[in-house]
Amino acid sequence: MDFLEPRNTVPKTEHDRILKEFESYKKRCNEILHNVEKVEPIMDKPHLKINMCIGDFESLKYQLR
Repeated sequence: MDFLEPRNTVPKTEHDRILKEFESYKKRCNEILHNVEKVEPIMDKPHLKINMCIGDFESLKYQLR
């Protein structure tokens, strides 16, 4: 009856899948961060600008839903 008790472990295949997804997510976040630039206009507040095409932005929004 030991198999009926809850465990704090995850199967290796599930763990490997989660790690792969995390690495992909981390890579995507780094790509976005490398495309961010600081803009300091003369007459306005400083802000950040992301150099990304609209298609990539829409794809990112869809993936995060």
